[in-house]
Amino acid sequence: MKVLKAAICLVLTALILISPCFSAATAPALAGADAPSAPAKKYAYVDLGCNAYLCGEPNESAALFLIPQTYCVEILGEQKEWYRVRYAEDNGIYRAVEGFCLKADLIECDAPLENLYLHMPVKVIYKTEKPPVASGAWRHRAYGGILRRLPHRQNRLLVRPLQR
Repeated sequence: MKVLKAAICLVLTALILISPCFSAATAPALAGADAPSAPAKKYAYVDLGCNAYLCGEPNESAALFLIPQTYCVEILGEQKEWYRVRYAEDNGIYRAVEGFCLKADLIECDAPLENLYLHMPVKVIYKTEKPPVASGAWRHRAYGGILRRLPHRQNRLLVRPLQR
């Protein structure tokens, strides 16, 4: 009988010692199932050709700066025709700025854009034309980044490239 009592006490002691491990492992899973999911972050960006100002208050006269075109901001809340937004992130020496933007100036999106900063296509056209000829006894000509004075010779401009 003493052996049976000792065995039961040993089993109960083992269960008591092991039970906190099981409850700790299952508690987060159970709590996660009942807890509401966090709201998804909302973002908005400034379209090309549009001007959106970040204001300190929901008032256009309190404008702090112009948000660059195609830049994405995080929407923190809404107040009538204004969004409360966060511009940039706390990163190193940089600090996020919170303020207000007019809803009409921003386009909502579900996730930040791939290019967070200004992404604007630029068309560059190169033309090679004869430079205009200056009048006078001395002619000035910027050539190779250096201004050279050349003497007037029979109404022709003497231009020699710099030796590099």
